[in-house]
Amino acid sequence: AQYIQMVDKRSPEGGIVSLALNITDTIRREEEMRDARDQAEAANRAKSTFLANMSHEIRTPLNGILGYSELLSETWLNDDQRHYLERVQFAGAAVLSTVNEILDRSKIGAGRLTFRTKPFFLVPMIDNTISIVANQITKKGLQLDIDFATGLPEEVVGDEGCIRQILLNFLSNACKFTEQGRIHLTVDRADRISGPCIRFTVCDTGIGLDEADVERIFDRFYQVEQTPLSCFGGAGLGLAISKRLAGNMGGEIGVHSRKNEGTTFWFTIPFITPVARTRQTRVIPVPLPRSAALQC
Repeated sequence: AQYIQMVDKRSPEGGIVSLALNITDTIRREEEMRDARDQAEAANRAKSTFLANMSHEIRTPLNGILGYSELLSETWLNDDQRHYLERVQFAGAAVLSTVNEILDRSKIGAGRLTFRTKPFFLVPMIDNTISIVANQITKKGLQLDIDFATGLPEEVVGDEGCIRQILLNFLSNACKFTEQGRIHLTVDRADRISGPCIRFTVCDTGIGLDEADVERIFDRFYQVEQTPLSCFGGAGLGLAISKRLAGNMGGEIGVHSRKNEGTTFWFTIPFITPVARTRQTRVIPVPLPRSAALQC
């Protein structure tokens, strides 16, 4: 098929000149580009769906392995057996974390990730999140400090699970890459023109990042490789997923770091309060064996 475009132009003499332009090649190229785009989008959806299904199939038996290993740890074991079992649990937890990251990423890519907003209490959410990493922090002999600012709302409306996931990722990374010193969690307000926000900041005294790592740390599958601590593994998806989650909830995310001087990760989340009340008292979220104090 031939596509002809008629263009009328006024000549210098005042007359009308009609030009016939053959735009068949232009239209054909546009159709080819649309077809290529549609094929790429279909392939991406198929890949995301496949990864989501495979991640689910792997995670189900892996949860069983970890569950039975936990039961086994409660039985009598000699020192060698307990050491081997701890290595199995550590490796299994690392694999499960990677599978969960792949599953989350595939859900986002396939457009299947939905947000569930409902009222929840801030302090219990933080308490439950810290309790997941408290044992690791204690084993490494690190100090955990929590600073909950005055005037924050006691109850907010949002997706508690997604907020917890981002916070847990930051705390886990801080514990993983900090061999000595402290981890400091700050929760305060960081209001923007668009509305009130809650800011979560996790600061550690770990290995830190150089400038190149800071620029790419939120990229998919990016890992810091120039350190022995990279042996802790991971797929390099956790921070990329955290960035997508924060952005999709209308928030922001960022990092400040210097090599060998520690790292500070932060994210903000817009909020509304279901009731007009704010917290005025100080609460210790998690009682750790070491110094874990909620400071004023």
